[in-house]
Amino acid sequence: MSGTDKIVPLGALRRRPDEKGGTWYLYFYDPRKPDANGNGLLRGLSLRTTDYNKAVKERLGVSAEIASFNRRKKKVSSDTGAPDVQSVGIGSHVTVSPDSDKAFRKESKRKNASPTLDEFWEMYLAWAAPGDKVSRHTLSSYNTAMNKAKKYLEVKTIAEVTPAHVHDLMRCLEMEGLKVSGVDNYLAGLQGMFSTAIKLGLRPGPNPFKITRRVKPKDNPVRFLTKEQLKKLLDACRELDRNTFLAAALAGHAGLRLGETANQRWEDIDFQAEVITIKCRQANKAKGIQEFRTKNGKFRTVPMKKVLADMLMPYRKAEGYVIEPANGDKTGRLNYNMGRPWYNAQWAIGTRLRFHDLRHTFASHAAQSGKVSLYQIKEWLGHSSIDTTEIYAHLLPHDDSINAF
Repeated sequence: MSGTDKIVPLGALRRRPDEKGGTWYLYFYDPRKPDANGNGLLRGLSLRTTDYNKAVKERLGVSAEIASFNRRKKKVSSDTGAPDVQSVGIGSHVTVSPDSDKAFRKESKRKNASPTLDEFWEMYLAWAAPGDKVSRHTLSSYNTAMNKAKKYLEVKTIAEVTPAHVHDLMRCLEMEGLKVSGVDNYLAGLQGMFSTAIKLGLRPGPNPFKITRRVKPKDNPVRFLTKEQLKKLLDACRELDRNTFLAAALAGHAGLRLGETANQRWEDIDFQAEVITIKCRQANKAKGIQEFRTKNGKFRTVPMKKVLADMLMPYRKAEGYVIEPANGDKTGRLNYNMGRPWYNAQWAIGTRLRFHDLRHTFASHAAQSGKVSLYQIKEWLGHSSIDTTEIYAHLLPHDDSINAF
């Protein structure tokens, strides 16, 4: 290689979201291992390091090897008149082009390439890393759906999947004993992944998984507790367990979801301004902070009721998680389990309910007050659309302004 030659870093340098330890992987098309059409196969190469700087050096080493191979191939091509084939990555920490997604789509169309299900899953992980596009919880459910697809879809590439294959998959899943709702959930996950595949040019549209779902949301009124029932439940929780009490208080008086209560930190509860902030966080092992993403990926604030402030004040700390499990940081807060005290509290008041019903309780009481608009409830709950909040519309009191004209 001459001194004027410049090695262009290739491929996508990513951490795999489903692997602990943070090992860096390099995803790239390797022209040294062509497929039946002469196109380079996608590889996920472990760089065997968790250090980013070392990973960059390893990546340059691989890039140099590929560059050398391509020069030799180009020389042979020029001698034989055959067209040259080069590989393009699917995005990069070291920028390959101004728009890596655009470059990837262009290359995919040029090659008319379509990956297998296994290859597509590796590519999807690389695209979703490091968790800013798809949450770890969603990736976990997608992984289960993809495993089902690999088991039953008799196709070589994702481009071959048709609605007929999808209906066959539905029947196979039902024969496993899955409920209709469970099958539809798997199909919804696969639809999301295949939408990304179409966006990135890995297969043509339309999406074969975009079919009519057989289970529609139930049009039933939400279930919520009366103010007396909520007080009785919180009193029972206070007697049984600290964490259960604080989680139930945040849900019943601020409308937090279970995952939000498990990831709520004291520094985001401003007692002076009387405001609670719910936001996403990146993992920080040094501070004991676990990664967390709100449902819509946005932060929101909820004004703190005086009754809630009085409940939280005795437990107040300068920083740290509000919920403190016995095993500390070992508890996975993404899929937090309330445990036995929550069920004991329900028995204590003689009412069975889901934890999410406390969130419904907060919103229902706000609507019944007649002083809070549906739009404000939407903002407090963190709904993306007012359509979701309209399930509380029937609780609004009679509007006397109807008699003003």
